[in-house]
Amino acid sequence: MRFRRISSAFTRLLALLAVPLLGASLALGSPSAQATKQKATKTTAAKAGKSKGSKTPKTLPRIHPVGPKLPPPPAATGGECALQWQITPVLDAQPRRLDIAFSFNPDGRSQTTLSLPGGWAGVDDSQGNAELRLNPVADNPALRTVNHGPNDRVHLRWSLTPPAAGSAVQLTTNWFALVGLGALPVPIELDDNAPPATCIRLAMPEGRTGTTRWASSHGAAEGPSVVLKPVTTLAPVRQRIQQALYAGGAIEVQTTETEGQPVITATPGDSGWSFTPEALAKASSQAVGVQRRYWGDTAATRTPLLVLALPAVPGQLQPLGTAWHQAVAIQAPSDMTVPGKGFDAVITPALVRTWIPDRIGPAHFVGRDDSALRAWFHEGFADYLAHRSLLREGSWTPDDYAAELQRGLDTYLQSPDRRADNLRLSANWPRNPDLAALPPVRGEWLALTWHNQLRANGHAGLDVVLKRLLVPAAQARHDGPLSAPLATHRLVAGLRQEMGDAALRDVMRYIDQGDPFNTGTTALGPCFEGSTEGVQSRPVFKPVAQAGQQAACQGWLGLGPLAQGTGQRSSAAAPASAASAAKGKGGKASKSTARKPTKAASKAPAKAKASPSKAQ
Repeated sequence: MRFRRISSAFTRLLALLAVPLLGASLALGSPSAQATKQKATKTTAAKAGKSKGSKTPKTLPRIHPVGPKLPPPPAATGGECALQWQITPVLDAQPRRLDIAFSFNPDGRSQTTLSLPGGWAGVDDSQGNAELRLNPVADNPALRTVNHGPNDRVHLRWSLTPPAAGSAVQLTTNWFALVGLGALPVPIELDDNAPPATCIRLAMPEGRTGTTRWASSHGAAEGPSVVLKPVTTLAPVRQRIQQALYAGGAIEVQTTETEGQPVITATPGDSGWSFTPEALAKASSQAVGVQRRYWGDTAATRTPLLVLALPAVPGQLQPLGTAWHQAVAIQAPSDMTVPGKGFDAVITPALVRTWIPDRIGPAHFVGRDDSALRAWFHEGFADYLAHRSLLREGSWTPDDYAAELQRGLDTYLQSPDRRADNLRLSANWPRNPDLAALPPVRGEWLALTWHNQLRANGHAGLDVVLKRLLVPAAQARHDGPLSAPLATHRLVAGLRQEMGDAALRDVMRYIDQGDPFNTGTTALGPCFEGSTEGVQSRPVFKPVAQAGQQAACQGWLGLGPLAQGTGQRSSAAAPASAASAAKGKGGKASKSTARKPTKAASKAPAKAKASPSKAQ
């Protein structure tokens, strides 16, 4: 089964584009600033459940039964909430709408600017206080200003009628689902160094009958209304509120816990899928447990992870998976099976994307929303890790893995922009799907290059380096201070002990400058071999015989007796892709304005100080 995915980070750049976030259904598969929609090959689809290739050894995760429900979210009163939103879905009216109320303390301001990245189309505030109107801001459709007194609490009310298509809000007769950036505005004046307490109240209109359940990135509950109080973290308020998912009405909600992580799964009661809510809960819990065990990230947390499954939009034949704040959303066609290969191929990349932008280090500095420059890392390395996980756990065969990497390689080699520098890609890719496909491919091939070089040097490989760099969840943040290194700085510094300055030069050469990668017949590692017979200018990869049973292949995946490396440098320890990375044309060092990150960059961002690097 083919799959597509979208990153969690695209929502920030969406505000610059002023385009709707979602498709006809919830915005899970829509265009985005980092809307790199990855497709598995038709070869993979044809082999789902049929491949006879050798599978890699598989460690089955421990599955907790669908068990005790999460405690209800903590109650909150207006006095506890400096910012409070209320959403009331009016599903019986035509057209359907959301009634929204928002109150906040002005903190001495007489004007507040509200940001709603999904746009204000469909908002009607004519029934609210005439003295508190939402005023447009010239040349920025995502902003509205409101004038108010400097001392008294401000209370705003409006209704939102989403368009028939292209909305971040989905309303049906029996249930609703939305992304916060489509309905919940946030004041831009907030100080994220001293974040205010926030609350979101979800409530059905009085008189509506039937059981109502609620599920969100911040918890789950049952009853006519619920007050959610997001846990305060280093993540900015706009991320915790606007990149969260919210759903309610006639939905099925299951709760499980795996490796210290509460997992909420939610599905509409009228979805018509062949799989049951219990099957989705079990498979989701298993997928989460696999990731947490592999990364040693099993400390208990109060923060839930939501897996929200919604029906596919009309005409959508393949499932889509999207990472949000503490959530994964899946748009599932009617024939998707759970558990199953297609489900694994959707949820695994999405789960990796829920943590990799923040747990290695910030994606960008505070006030500099330029994370698109580092899409090669948070998109490409997510693909590298997800594809290896699918192969390591047996969800993919070696043939499946080779087919997917071949697809990415062909996309890269056939692109007329494959030599474009990173600045050009980051500046144009939100509006150009062809450019959007390149940074993830570059990042995955760079990760493979480094992993193979580390293995050739007797090291356990890139995954071990990334595990060493993983910061505690409480310290994770998407944007960091100038005094702390970004994730990419920490990564390059963490590789210096094993690779010297080669990693920095590789970033400068293959990412910043756009030089072509080594795509020789051994570029995928010991599990695969390439052939150029009958092919022009590119190899075609396939698994070596009995790949899953070979010790070198198992070690390459982090399994078996060679998982921790041999401790000895191989005679092939300096392939051209790494050993010659420092040399440009004529054997001279490639020029770059990049500086080397200091050794402190390999420490936790909260404590580390590194020389700023222009290498992306």
